[in-house]
Amino acid sequence: MSNKISFQDKEYVPGIKIQDFAPRGRVSRIKGKTTNRVHHFLSDLETNVFYLLDFEEKITDIKEHYPLLDLHEVVDDLSDIKLEKFKNKKTGEEYTFTTTFVITLKGNGEEKYVALSVRNETELYRDLLIEKLEIERRYWGNKEIRWSIITNKDIPMTKVDNIKWLYLGDIDIRYEDEAYIKEVMANKITYNKCAMKEILDNVDRELSLPIGTALVIFKRMIISNEIIIDLYSPINIDISAEKFTVNYQGVRKNVL
Repeated sequence: MSNKISFQDKEYVPGIKIQDFAPRGRVSRIKGKTTNRVHHFLSDLETNVFYLLDFEEKITDIKEHYPLLDLHEVVDDLSDIKLEKFKNKKTGEEYTFTTTFVITLKGNGEEKYVALSVRNETELYRDLLIEKLEIERRYWGNKEIRWSIITNKDIPMTKVDNIKWLYLGDIDIRYEDEAYIKEVMANKITYNKCAMKEILDNVDRELSLPIGTALVIFKRMIISNEIIIDLYSPINIDISAEKFTVNYQGVRKNVL
């Protein structure tokens, strides 16, 4: 059975948008860096998982609330599932089942898909959800696509908070100017032991940049792995620059 995802990136429409149902928490619309489109999330948990996915270099596409439109073609027998629970009481029409995320991974010249169902751990004991997850398990199993459940217990919140901070703020700057600023910053970080904040302030001042420009470039360098840090620890620009790893155009310095 083919495991090719049928939706084209630019044409994809989520099976659920935030205006469709009552949310389980704060709703969010976020423009993804991976997809360059607006994603819809119904809870903080979904949003937090998205930030982790969007930050991963090997992930090339993210589809949220993926609709299982061909469910009854893919899964032959659902006789043991009480499908009446999943129908509109007024119309009798069956609701469209969805999986929270379907991601595309590329590596070693291959492309593969992974399906992820995101749920709060406390929900996993509800009979209705157990049946829904069983439907998803059978669907993706028949598609020969890996399927996993992610709960709030699996989320490294420090990393999520770091990614959110890295994504805050942006500027328009020419590629040539950005490359020069990066080179200046890389060398200053490599050969100075003062606080990172002091270096960023000095770069703004010495290059006559608008205040905060160096900080934005610093964030971009982390996102692109030109500055390497431990994202599982809070980012702190008040510590010494020697605590950061520089990996930019041949300039390298290991974390001490």
